[in-house]
Amino acid sequence: MAVGDYQDFRPESGNTSSNITVNLKGNFENETCLPHAYPFAFGVYGVLCPIIFGVTLITNVLVIAVFTRKKMRSPTTILLIALAMSDTMSGGVISYLYVYIYGLGHADTPMDYPMCYFYDYLSHLSSLFHTASVWITTCLGIQRYIVIAHPFVGPRLCTIRVSLYSVLGSLFLAAAMYTPRFLYTNYDFIRVVDENGFTQDMCLCHDNPDISEKYERLVNIFRCALGQLVPCTLLIVTTFLLVRKLKSESKRILLLHAHEENERERRDFRQIKRTSQMIIILVVMFILVELPNGMVFAILFYDNTLFSSLTTLYLAVILNVLVYVSFLVNFWIYVCLSAQFRKSLSDLLQFRECFKKISMKRMHTTTTSLDFD
Repeated sequence: MAVGDYQDFRPESGNTSSNITVNLKGNFENETCLPHAYPFAFGVYGVLCPIIFGVTLITNVLVIAVFTRKKMRSPTTILLIALAMSDTMSGGVISYLYVYIYGLGHADTPMDYPMCYFYDYLSHLSSLFHTASVWITTCLGIQRYIVIAHPFVGPRLCTIRVSLYSVLGSLFLAAAMYTPRFLYTNYDFIRVVDENGFTQDMCLCHDNPDISEKYERLVNIFRCALGQLVPCTLLIVTTFLLVRKLKSESKRILLLHAHEENERERRDFRQIKRTSQMIIILVVMFILVELPNGMVFAILFYDNTLFSSLTTLYLAVILNVLVYVSFLVNFWIYVCLSAQFRKSLSDLLQFRECFKKISMKRMHTTTTSLDFD
């Protein structure tokens, strides 16, 4: 379940404010577009989530800046760059809308036209990019297992070009899964007049009659399977195999070189092991967030009356906040577990200081020459 994925299970919109009257024939009260009535919407979506995303934006920019440096480029870092970009897009396209809807107090009134388009379409885009992140993480776990389990074939299979193709494939799959959601709802424009004579352009939202229930159910099965359950299963299997392979390789290296001074091979293996451990922790954090998301989505898809509307909204709040937190965690995993990342980050952050020192030296040189003159 990604940010915005609970939109399929929201209670039907319709309770407009009592002081809104429609200056048209007919009763449009049950068709007006309302945002989700989330519990604690102002605190969670209006304040907390945008703050988390603001910090995530800064850290992901640093991640991209570090991993795009020439000495850091590798098949693994290409996937990590794509993951940072996809997470940033997933949170970015929806966070500012949350500030407007929930932070500025527009959650209790029908949405203006064309705000309804932005609200629904940006929710779909957020879910699309998050699903791309899911599959990029899956590719990362599979790639790491291949490199460790097949040290001779793995480097030839897991190249930078293959990583780029994996990213494009993840985006294509996510787009195929979420494009139908843009067609589920039709939006109409009406102009309403309140008791004081002020006009407002509003949205009317209703289901697209061209989309059959059978088709929508088929698309949801596709999303449920390929959105969370299949990638989580693949990652659980590959992570288990990777951990087991690392343990066996550690024993083999120690036994093979127990009486030798081959420190270089041991050092190379330690570096590979540290990188693999970093990927394992990243994948485990991902599974802890995505597996509950997938299970809740599957339960709601099977029977969306099993939970009350309020319970569903509480689940949405908890799981969506966990997704936001997962965006932020990756940076600290790199910082804590990768000495090379820390060094590159330190060098990057000292660029400005170096430029200042160079400028001061030039100014000092210029001043000295003028004094001599």
